[in-house]
Amino acid sequence: FHTHTTTYMLSSHRKEGDMKLRVTIKEARDLPAADKGGTSDPYTVLEHYISNKGKTDKFKTKVIKKTLNPIWNETFELTNLGEADSFNFVVYDHDLVGKAEKLSFISLGLEWFKNNIWEGKSTEWVSLNSKGGLHLGFYFDPPLPARLPSFVAAVPSSVPIPSSTSTSTSSPLPSEQQQQQQQQQQQQQQQQLTHQSSVIFVQTQLSPKIFLPIVSSDSETNIHVCAAGK
Repeated sequence: FHTHTTTYMLSSHRKEGDMKLRVTIKEARDLPAADKGGTSDPYTVLEHYISNKGKTDKFKTKVIKKTLNPIWNETFELTNLGEADSFNFVVYDHDLVGKAEKLSFISLGLEWFKNNIWEGKSTEWVSLNSKGGLHLGFYFDPPLPARLPSFVAAVPSSVPIPSSTSTSTSSPLPSEQQQQQQQQQQQQQQQQLTHQSSVIFVQTQLSPKIFLPIVSSDSETNIHVCAAGK
C-alpha cells in the first residue's frame, strides 16, 4: 500500500494578504537590568518583514522608566500578510545619550499566530532569547477561518492475493468467505494455466522426414508420444 496524505489547512480560499493581524504588546517581565540602579527603561520595537514586498515595517511602544516588568498594552495593525513573513520583537533600554541597548528579542512566524488562534488562544507569553518574557495579544481581522483536520488516506497500488497457506484463528465473516471463494477460483484458474500442455514437434533419428508430436506438461515429468506424422 502506498500512503497518500492530504491536508486541508483552511476552510476558505481567503488569502493572507486580504487579512490584517492586530498585535498587542501587553507587558514584559524579568528583563535584564541595563542601568546602574538594577533597572532599565524598556520599550519594544516590532519589526514586520513583509515577504511579498521585500520590506520591513516597524512599530514602537512607549518607554517605561526604571522597571524590569513594564506594562505597555499597545496595539499595532499589520497588513500585507504573507506565509513567509517574520515578526521580530526587540526589547531595548532607552538612553538619553548614545545608542539604545538591546535587552532581548524573539522572532515569530505567521504560522505561530495562526496555530495559537486555531487552538483557541488570543494571548500568549513567549520567552525572550536572553532573559525574561513578553506577553502578546493577537487576532486576525476578518477572523481566521477554521482549520479542517488533516487526514491520511491509504491508496493501494495493487490488489494483494493472500497466500493459500495462510491460516486464521478467528471465525470468518461473510465478506471473508466470499474472498476465500474468489481466491479458490483464482487458484484453480492458475492451476489450469499451469497444466496446459504444449505440443512440440521433434525430428526422430529414424528418418529425417518423420516428426513426432510430443505432449509435454510443465507440472509433470512424463512425456507422452501421441502419434507419428510425416
